[in-house]
Amino acid sequence: MKKATKQTASLLMAGAMTAALLAGCGGAPASTAPSSAATSEQTATPAASQDAATDLSKQEPYTVKILMLDDGNTDIVNEVAAAASEITLAKFNTTIELERVGWGSWAQQAMLQLTSGEKLDLLPAFSLNTSLANLVSNGYIVPMTDLLKDGPGAEMYAMVPEEDWLCDTVNGEIYGVPFNKGKQNVYGASCDTTYADELNIDLSAIKTLDDFEQALAKIKEAHPDIYPMATDGQKMRVMVPSDTLGDPREVVMGCLVDATSGSTTVENLYASDAYRDFVERMYDWQQKGYIMPDTISNTVSGSDLIRAGAFANFYTGPAPDTAPRLSRETGKPIQDVEFFEHYKTTGETSPCWSIAANSENPERAMQVLNEMYTNPELANIFIYGIEGKTYEFIDDSRTVIDYPAGVDASNAGYAFDHWAWPNMCLSYVWNGYPTDVYKQYETFNAGGVLSPAYGFTFDNSSVINEYTACTNVVMKYAEALNTGSLNPEGNLDKFNQELKENGIDTIIAAKQAQLDAWLAAK
Repeated sequence: MKKATKQTASLLMAGAMTAALLAGCGGAPASTAPSSAATSEQTATPAASQDAATDLSKQEPYTVKILMLDDGNTDIVNEVAAAASEITLAKFNTTIELERVGWGSWAQQAMLQLTSGEKLDLLPAFSLNTSLANLVSNGYIVPMTDLLKDGPGAEMYAMVPEEDWLCDTVNGEIYGVPFNKGKQNVYGASCDTTYADELNIDLSAIKTLDDFEQALAKIKEAHPDIYPMATDGQKMRVMVPSDTLGDPREVVMGCLVDATSGSTTVENLYASDAYRDFVERMYDWQQKGYIMPDTISNTVSGSDLIRAGAFANFYTGPAPDTAPRLSRETGKPIQDVEFFEHYKTTGETSPCWSIAANSENPERAMQVLNEMYTNPELANIFIYGIEGKTYEFIDDSRTVIDYPAGVDASNAGYAFDHWAWPNMCLSYVWNGYPTDVYKQYETFNAGGVLSPAYGFTFDNSSVINEYTACTNVVMKYAEALNTGSLNPEGNLDKFNQELKENGIDTIIAAKQAQLDAWLAAK
């Protein structure tokens, strides 16, 4: 860490641990360049400005509103905000307002706040059914470059590898701080080993979707009353190892269909043989009872469905802590199976924290974001909530935590998505995780195949009308096909015909041209 914070002896110990963990989670320095900081909209007297230059606690009072995904009990969320405010008031004269929104309504509620003009300062620009470039072109988030390079985010800026900043850069400006998490694409399924042990299914031998289907069939035969394959709400992760070129996985407007092949040809995912094979398989699985019917109206998460008795859920997220994390969330023994080689794309690195255009003072928002990324005390308050209520230490070194007695994921009142906060490598180690889990992430992030388009972000401003129109088409068809709720026979062709009519070929041509130019310049 570059800045010292006033902490108890135990937190100083945690800070020492964190310094090592940052190196193990990709926290390499990047070069900085002089630039002017963003101008604050909040005025102050000359004397107050002079004091604030040396003591930020003398700034004018300000409230930073943070919107965060996943569930939180209102009383506990307010308690977390109050605990965080103790730190930010002492350092910045800034109060924290925190609002959490469950996965089921996250995209809708987050976009509503971005578009409504309601005050909002910070949010994770993640899983919003739109790309970072689209948020930029619509003016929903603000550029961060000056605030990062030579402003209140400079400490954080130096801790992120330079190539990772490219993944959140649009038109030469940085618009987001990448989550400090795993940065490889891993396509697989998380499985409840209870069923595997009962039926002698060797999960380590599962390497393909065909292998996995055999396991589903065996479980369905032994337990005809269950649907062994869970969806995640209304979504099923598409098991095609693509590079979406900056698009969210839910709405792909042209991609490298196989990011491990070395091809730089942009294609329509939904017209590919790989996608057709996947949705035909999903429809077949639903007909066989492997997936529950009416999934398109399901609002229950995959973790909750596994807790309720499902066998598995697809995931496209980073290891190495997926299995212990889902074991904690589900209360079931979880083992992962993987279907493709690991690979690294802009899309896996680009999930980020951004400053909303609705912020009344982006500079003050950046002060808090920098502190969230660099201060372990503040980071752990946001990530894990209140000691003794939502978690407790179980070791003398105060580095390993678990739920307090009588508390679990179902009643904690505060979801622990450490990967989606700015810097999960500051967080305590959860009981059951390897104590060197963040060191493991260093090895994990350094491996795998690098997509030929890593660092490329598509600017969709020239095709924004086509993007909007095609997004509506994707929302109409894709999840129904992905979950097996809609028969692909006839409907997949209609889907692609409507995409053509609304300009998908124009989008793909623009993406190809930009990618070719980027590759040539590179």
